[in-house]
Amino acid sequence: MNETTEQSRVRLAEEGKEPWMLLGPYLSERAWATVREDYSPDGEAWSYFPHEHARFRTYRWSEDGIGGVSDDKQHLCLAHAFWNGRDPILKERMFGLTGSEGNHGEDVKEAFFYLDSTPTHSYMRMNYKYPHAEFPYAALIEENRKRSRTEPEFELWDTGIFADDRYFDIDIEYAKASPEDLLCRITVRNMGPNPAPIHVLPTLWFRNTWSWGRDDTKPWIKREEESGKAFARCSHATAGTYELHADLAQDWLFSENETNFQHLYGSPNASPFTKDAFHRRVIHGDRSAVNPDHAGTKAAAVFHRIVGPGEAYEIRLRLLRPSAERSCGRFEDFDAVFQSRIKEADEFYAAVQPAQMRPDERLLQRQALAGMMWGKQFFHYIVDDWLEGDPSMPKPPESRKKLRNSHWRHLYNERVMSMTDPWEYPWYAAWDLAFHCVPISLIDPGFAKSQLDLLTREWYQHPNGQIPAYEWNFSDVNPPVFAWAAWRVYKMEEQQPPKAVMVTAHAEHAIQAFDIEAVDYLLKPVKPTRFAQAVQRLQAACAPTLVPNTEPAFSPEDHICLRTPQRTITVPVSDILVLQAEGDFTRIYLKNATPLMICVPLGQYEKLLPSPPFARLDRSLILNLQTPLNLRRKSRDEASLILDNTNQEVPLGRTAQQRLRDALKQSGNNATMQL
Repeated sequence: MNETTEQSRVRLAEEGKEPWMLLGPYLSERAWATVREDYSPDGEAWSYFPHEHARFRTYRWSEDGIGGVSDDKQHLCLAHAFWNGRDPILKERMFGLTGSEGNHGEDVKEAFFYLDSTPTHSYMRMNYKYPHAEFPYAALIEENRKRSRTEPEFELWDTGIFADDRYFDIDIEYAKASPEDLLCRITVRNMGPNPAPIHVLPTLWFRNTWSWGRDDTKPWIKREEESGKAFARCSHATAGTYELHADLAQDWLFSENETNFQHLYGSPNASPFTKDAFHRRVIHGDRSAVNPDHAGTKAAAVFHRIVGPGEAYEIRLRLLRPSAERSCGRFEDFDAVFQSRIKEADEFYAAVQPAQMRPDERLLQRQALAGMMWGKQFFHYIVDDWLEGDPSMPKPPESRKKLRNSHWRHLYNERVMSMTDPWEYPWYAAWDLAFHCVPISLIDPGFAKSQLDLLTREWYQHPNGQIPAYEWNFSDVNPPVFAWAAWRVYKMEEQQPPKAVMVTAHAEHAIQAFDIEAVDYLLKPVKPTRFAQAVQRLQAACAPTLVPNTEPAFSPEDHICLRTPQRTITVPVSDILVLQAEGDFTRIYLKNATPLMICVPLGQYEKLLPSPPFARLDRSLILNLQTPLNLRRKSRDEASLILDNTNQEVPLGRTAQQRLRDALKQSGNNATMQL
């Protein structure tokens, strides 16, 4: 049976033969201010564990990080911290407003995008935009507090922090060489006009399971060397042993994932090395914050560079099981693995997406499904333990047992779930999960069905038959969508019945093969040549249809969907004047409108737009040759496109100038050349 490589991985994982789902994007963007971490007497989760505590205080139930991954029980975590040399804190997690701070409730105040993922997470990609200037934490809080519910939210880009493109465009990609061999590539691009410093700290740590008096077994991470190169080796009683290799890392830091009680409460620390150690070491230069013995339960590779304007800085990591077969050459096959996984991801989506979809529709759907895949998160909440408190911790107030979820003591959450949102709602909500399963079934029906099945199991469903709603109130009313979702997933899968070959000893029964639309039928005794023929027919019937995108998807008379960070709009193709590359995004200049930043690489538009009138002038520029424009020379090598009616200016290099002249002559455009 011909499958795409990714479909084969999904099948092997479902059959329990290869653990392709073991490592994934199961690490939330936020773990602070959740119900799970709330042990207050009044149930005020937002204030009990605020963002200001997150870098000092150990989480009890789950972890968070930027662009991170973990194993499916979140024992071992890998995520990425950044510092621009100006922020007051190390950027280890996404920032946002609490329910009382936002004029429309809780709201993340960052710019990040989930761009791609396969069902087994054999390839994943996300993008994070980190400003050069000091992050405006206070301004975001103060301005949103001033606004009423009838006013729009004050977003990060409203602060002017991205003016003149003064930010780092950070791509975080993952590719699996095998189920337990994970490669990570971080590409930091300086989009601004001036050089800017960046610190990148890929961080490996264990979720703290040893401080609560239930299991004292403590894992470890320590520095080791291989062929003169430092790396981190770690070991956990359940997760096993892994190594993190960081190509060309400038330093390694080690500490403990332990609360800084001295800072928060004025009481002695269990260890001199605490959760905030890397913040203190990098930003304040405090060498005593990190363990000089290079050991602990938290480690980070350190990369520091001044990135020039337009320059890209690439960081390469590899997290894998130790293997004698790979004692050297950790990065020799790095690029080849990424190329293979990206190609296989393209083949997978080409096979599962309808052939009649236009290329732009395929791109939109693929990115939307990527968001669903990145939304698979580890959810840990054992309600009985939470209500009673932990043996080594102060006993929780009795009043909290009357506030929420006291009737759900049987509920034992310790699974990867389809979350509503990795930051704003880092928990499952039963009705959202039900809706999620419908689109997820397009690419991973096994996971969709397992989620629908899970919430009706005895350790989830209440004895009275109620499905748990969401962690803020499991007893809240559930809209009746669960049965509908199960039926819908069933009907969607029914539209793609399994391919079958009927085998019979009675010739008169062969006609039934056509009644069930069998691919073939075999009459016993089966000859080897006839069997081989049936296998060939079955393989042909199951082979994926790869749809090449060789023709432009649009004519100048068509409309095209453009997805911005805030919304998706539709514009006439003829209104597009210029397309300019901004890293993996594209700035599009429109007729009589403000330029748009679109979450799609420039190369995709070269495939979508007709040529002529659109012409690729250089690596970063596509021009509509029917656009009225002026070419204004500044020097021998520098010129600008001045777009008529908008007075917008687009820089143009020497090579692009010559290509533009040639293209204009061929097209008959009467553009004015001020040479």
